[in-house]
Amino acid sequence: MLYNRYLDPSDLTAIRDAVKHHRDTLLRQPPGHPHRAITLTNLGNGLRRIYARGYNFPDLEEAIALFREAIQLLSLGDPNRPIYLNNLGSALWDRYKREHSTSDLTAAIALHQDVIESLSPGDSNRPIYLSNLANTLQERYMIDHDPWDLVQVVSLCRDVEQLSSQSDPNHASYLNNLGSALKHRYERDRNASDLMEAIKVCRLSVQLCSQKDPNLPIFLYNLMSVIQSCYLIDRDTSYLTEMVILGRQAIVLCSTSDPKYPSYLNNLGSVLRDRYQRDHNTPDLEEAITLFQEVLQILSPGDPNRPIYLNNSGQALRDRYHHDHNPSDLRKASSLIREVEQLCSPGDPNRSIYVNNLGKVLLDRYLLHRNLPDLMEAISLGLEVVRRCPPAHPNRAIYVSSLGNAFLIRYLRHRDVSDLEEAVSLGREAVQRYTLKDPNRASCLKNLGNALRSRYLLENDGSDLAEAILLDQEAVQLCSSRNPNRASYLNDLGSSLWHRYLQNNTAADLADVITVHQEAVQLCSSRDLNRANYIGNLASALWERYQQEHTSSDLSEVIRSYLEVLRLRSPTRLIRSKSGHDPGHGYKDWYDQVDTIAERDLQVGIQAFEKWLNLHQPQDLGYSKVRRGLAKLLVYQDKETRENQGSE
Repeated sequence: MLYNRYLDPSDLTAIRDAVKHHRDTLLRQPPGHPHRAITLTNLGNGLRRIYARGYNFPDLEEAIALFREAIQLLSLGDPNRPIYLNNLGSALWDRYKREHSTSDLTAAIALHQDVIESLSPGDSNRPIYLSNLANTLQERYMIDHDPWDLVQVVSLCRDVEQLSSQSDPNHASYLNNLGSALKHRYERDRNASDLMEAIKVCRLSVQLCSQKDPNLPIFLYNLMSVIQSCYLIDRDTSYLTEMVILGRQAIVLCSTSDPKYPSYLNNLGSVLRDRYQRDHNTPDLEEAITLFQEVLQILSPGDPNRPIYLNNSGQALRDRYHHDHNPSDLRKASSLIREVEQLCSPGDPNRSIYVNNLGKVLLDRYLLHRNLPDLMEAISLGLEVVRRCPPAHPNRAIYVSSLGNAFLIRYLRHRDVSDLEEAVSLGREAVQRYTLKDPNRASCLKNLGNALRSRYLLENDGSDLAEAILLDQEAVQLCSSRNPNRASYLNDLGSSLWHRYLQNNTAADLADVITVHQEAVQLCSSRDLNRANYIGNLASALWERYQQEHTSSDLSEVIRSYLEVLRLRSPTRLIRSKSGHDPGHGYKDWYDQVDTIAERDLQVGIQAFEKWLNLHQPQDLGYSKVRRGLAKLLVYQDKETRENQGSE
């Protein structure tokens, strides 16, 4: 009676009673007792079930020791030998999932293979044993990526499904395993039928599983993983919504002491970040950051997944930096992603992703502080990633686009034409690789457009400018009104249209330039480091129209804009924009605006011009105009002083 109650995994009290009973029984069965092996096994099973509820590691360690002793007491022909071997293999598998020791995984695989070899054809436990072997082989495939392991896994899972019925209490688990195996095969072969079957069987496994089943969080997690693969194909937002729901369910059902709890938190955080990148709903990003931080707080220092979790947390903080422009978020992101790169071994399959992310955060830091070593390291890291990435790799477009952007930024600093040509070449490769639905396509178009516009300014080839305009227009079309980068895309388009206006001198182009820059300024937050650049570009276009039409409203807007620019510009950023792609067409008219600036706010103008000159060299772009502008402002100041003295 007690043993039957103990078999119910939801009755923890009964399990503990059974463990106490088997301990007492074992004391009465010294070595040599004919039933000692059975009692050892029963006690080990009880401890393993307790471990599955509370994850108290000593319970699992004791269970493994008991199973080992029980096997030693058996003869090779004992009919119960498959059961005992399976128990030890399953316990070692549990320990592997906690400690990630490959020796435990190897031993578990060998034991489960021994089980299958010793089974009689009609053994009723055959589905369970086949499933256990499939699980361990699938884990080894995830480590070594040996195709033969995956072939065996899919074959075993299909055998299990055929041997079991829906009335089998383990049927949901078998379906889940098959779905997971099919997903891995899809990732290797990209056969859509595997993915469709995977999502079908994973949905069914969740439907068949009771809410009290301790495996339900795993089934929900795997279903999320399969749905994510579907989302990456067609970017259907309904997939994101379903993944968020499933992720929340998994976290609610999972014990915080479960070794997989951090992965469930991380998975939900990743989905919320994906949804933020699509819809730009800041609560999604904030929740993702909170989840990633919780993962790092509960994670053991030696966890092999630590680089993944650090990287995700750093990337989310970088997203918030681009939204809120808080330098502390960039500092934290830099620290986390640098730690990822240090923890990551040269053979880690994710190393290229981590190194590329470090390069991007270094570029952000360079654009904020203009520290040349950050830029040089970003280029060095980008070259490492691209050289290691095969032509057919799905992430190659991301890597070459990032490297091209870094080369362009260095060109704008050193004016080395070879850097510009690299930027154009890499940008073209990236655009050709991105699909129309890929959320990264807009940024890729932006990078190539900036490179082509820079080359137009150098070589005056109208085809480069025409292509840049088309790329900028597509980038704006792909970017929703809620995207925090939309203002940047609009500013780029406005800059390209401005250069076409200067080339053709058509009123329609000038009107388009003003419209685009007005929207960029309206969308740009007061904290955006590029706001002054956007306002300056708008002011330049309005000033051009004022010179033609002499509309007083345009002149008033120009004066207001330039005064705001002078207040917003920090000393080191008076000319260059955050992107470094184009100094803007605003600064070059400042000298012409000195008279109006002097009338409206003389001291602001003098202070801004003096700060800029103190931090730049005579050979720097715009130096002579800023110096002449300061001289004129000082003349105004002297005249004003003498007039005040005269009035006294």
